[in-house]
Amino acid sequence: MFDRLIKLVREEKVSLFIGAGFSIEAKAPSVSMLCENILAQLDDEQLREKHKNDSLPDLAEFFVEDICCGSRNSLIDSIQNLFYFEPAKMDDHQALARIPHFHNIFTTNYDTLLEDSYEKKDCQVIRKDIDCTYIDKSKPVRIFKIHGDFVNQDFVVITANDFKKFFKRKYNPLMWNVVKNDFLTTHILFIGYSLSDNNIIHIIRNISKTVKKNKKDMFLIAPGLGERKHEQLREMGVHYYDAKAKDFLNLLTEELKKNIGRDFRHHKVSTETFSRFCRFHNIDPVVCLHQETENQILKVQSTNGADLHHEIKMTMDAKYKEILEKMDFEKNGIIVKNSASLNIPSIRFTSKELKECSYVVNGVVICDEISEILISPEVKDFSMTIRIPSRNFMEKVIAKAYKLKENKVAIDLDCHTYKSVITLEVKGKDYLGTHLDVNFNFTFKDSYTNNNEAIKWMDLLCAFSSNEDVFIKELSDIPFKRNSNVDKNYMAYFNKIKEYYENVKQIEMNIGKCLATYNQYTEEAYRISRIIVSYYNHLPISINTPNGLDFSIEAKLSADFVKHADKEKNISIVSSEEGKKSFKLNEWVFEIPYIHNIFKSCVIRNVEKKDDGYMKIDLRYSLTFYLKLYSDKPVDDEFPDLKILEECKDLKSI
Repeated sequence: MFDRLIKLVREEKVSLFIGAGFSIEAKAPSVSMLCENILAQLDDEQLREKHKNDSLPDLAEFFVEDICCGSRNSLIDSIQNLFYFEPAKMDDHQALARIPHFHNIFTTNYDTLLEDSYEKKDCQVIRKDIDCTYIDKSKPVRIFKIHGDFVNQDFVVITANDFKKFFKRKYNPLMWNVVKNDFLTTHILFIGYSLSDNNIIHIIRNISKTVKKNKKDMFLIAPGLGERKHEQLREMGVHYYDAKAKDFLNLLTEELKKNIGRDFRHHKVSTETFSRFCRFHNIDPVVCLHQETENQILKVQSTNGADLHHEIKMTMDAKYKEILEKMDFEKNGIIVKNSASLNIPSIRFTSKELKECSYVVNGVVICDEISEILISPEVKDFSMTIRIPSRNFMEKVIAKAYKLKENKVAIDLDCHTYKSVITLEVKGKDYLGTHLDVNFNFTFKDSYTNNNEAIKWMDLLCAFSSNEDVFIKELSDIPFKRNSNVDKNYMAYFNKIKEYYENVKQIEMNIGKCLATYNQYTEEAYRISRIIVSYYNHLPISINTPNGLDFSIEAKLSADFVKHADKEKNISIVSSEEGKKSFKLNEWVFEIPYIHNIFKSCVIRNVEKKDDGYMKIDLRYSLTFYLKLYSDKPVDDEFPDLKILEECKDLKSI
């Protein structure tokens, strides 16, 4: 019914004209009450009878000119007293004040109900021309009292002569210019008027005559106007709605609640109007404005600290009913990367499944252009005390518990370098009690922030892999153990990770500071950590050679050495790699000047003299490992007493 009018209001393109009918429910003095008050002051009964059918302007004019000799004092005093009343019902005024899309409101009413309905910080009242020169643009609402009120008694338009001056624009011409400008630039909605009010007919005709065909649309809402009056409105170019103001304001409010979010994103309503509308519903939106693309609503929060009522309203095909009813996150859930419910399974519905979907807060639709919905289980904090007697480990932590499906619960524990998910499923009950099936799953993170925490929490994984007793007080008095035989590779893997974290700590102790970042364990990171620890501790690393090693070297050798080697057939060799080598760990670069490879008890198989003065020696190294020493000393300083091959050109396996 109001489709076009509501669309214009949503875009802030409508100004209001408010008449006396808008204040009827509040029990404001009606025109007939004002007339009765004036008639009651006439002592002559014949005069009262003669003027009882006069219009208010004519009766007021008669009273001022013929009874009071041109003085308005008695008229204003007696009428003004009628406006000192307690409003009976302010529903319409309060509903209007909660619609921030109207910025200019013109009223012919003398009461102050309109301005009393708005917060003072939001509203400026303009009663006379001088006020038009001081319009406060920071106020979102301006109320123009075009007939004045009793705050400024001299500017009250009430007598026939007042109206004559008013329509000839001798009375507040600047305010008339504002009215005329609004007829040119915005659409006009009249509420609270009937066509028995000649005043509003004069205003419409007068303005229409001035602006001619350039005026915007005009609308009038009033109940029960007959066909003759309806035709009269058509002739004046006014769209008529047979309805009460209450019905329109309620419907408008509901439509604004449905569309305000979309209108804001699509730049159809100002940020200020959007924010004010949200605040009327106890919502404080956080937004991001864009000129070329859609505005964004980043989040919503409460204006007064009270809880917000969030709703997701959606419609979809009936075939998804069972999924929604059962909420089996184990069967239908997926882990969605970069979602708010990280590592918690969610049931996903995309635009293919969704017919309609909207996000509603306190009854206001914040977004109705949703292409995907993720439904996650309700997550609650769960306090857990973990104890590992064999490792003197005891920690009290807060985990996240959520329901996966009927009779199955998951407990999500953040162990700093990894996520641990414990699932408990009821498998039945008997005379011994409830039978639980308990499973543990671990997922390592890509990085972490505290190396001491990393070392501590690796004890839990090492304990599980070693089949040690792990107690969780809140779940059971019986220790949790791996049900299957211990996998030695699995156990070794966790111990290796813990060693890596311990290596990082040793390095930090040596350099005297904590590293800024910690990358997760990898084989390469582990190898480098061992190298750096070896360098700082000045201890060699053993390198596995399970099948031994065959290699040859070329060097210039003295006659004594050749004689010694020929006799002993067994020598120790240090091969030195000179020149700084860089090793990067957790964004730190460590430079090591020398790397010494130490081979003890090499068997000489053959010695061959070369033409260039070098000797070629074939060697067999039979041990299952050799040593690497990372040092800041050259080979002569590091091994002064060791018989070594000097000027070694090459060391390679054959």
